[in-house]
Amino acid sequence: MSRSDFLQDQKWRDYLSYCNEFYFVAPPGIIEPNELAPEAGLIITSTNCARLYTKKKAAYRDCTVPESLYRYVLMNRTSISDEHYDRKAYWESWLVDKQINADFGHRVSRAISEVVNIEILAVRAENKRLAKEVEQYGKCVELLEGLGINIHSWNWREALRQKIVEKPPNEEIDKALELLDKARSGIRQMWNPRPQ
Repeated sequence: MSRSDFLQDQKWRDYLSYCNEFYFVAPPGIIEPNELAPEAGLIITSTNCARLYTKKKAAYRDCTVPESLYRYVLMNRTSISDEHYDRKAYWESWLVDKQINADFGHRVSRAISEVVNIEILAVRAENKRLAKEVEQYGKCVELLEGLGINIHSWNWREALRQKIVEKPPNEEIDKALELLDKARSGIRQMWNPRPQ
């Protein structure tokens, strides 16, 4: 895992009599192939450790691994139990566990599906609300433009104030009031939507 591990390792030669090929495996940049003895090979991992790449092939040695080593490894990997093994009980238990796991999986799947559906409905409702708000904004823009006010100019508020203070002719006042009523009605609908 580190360069210092590699440099301090003096015991690796003791393993040679137990294997036909001996490799060091390390992340990139820890060991260079030309630093290794002829007996050793080098395998480099990818940066995410998902793949292995042979950088130097190990020399093959014809050796017989002692039988006692195999026995030691096998015994180390097993556990001794004096419990009586009942095949029928084992498979019945296995089937019950399998059913429990399947039921649990279905419940989790349904719960996730319900949450997703609730979120989808919430997003749809929000999109609908925003669409109405944009529509009302458009109507307000139309109203202001009908009064000759460009809301995209930096002084549109001042222009609106001037329009209101100027006392326009009655026809323009009626038109402005009609547009304001429509805008007010739209805004009320936006803030107090009817249940659907």
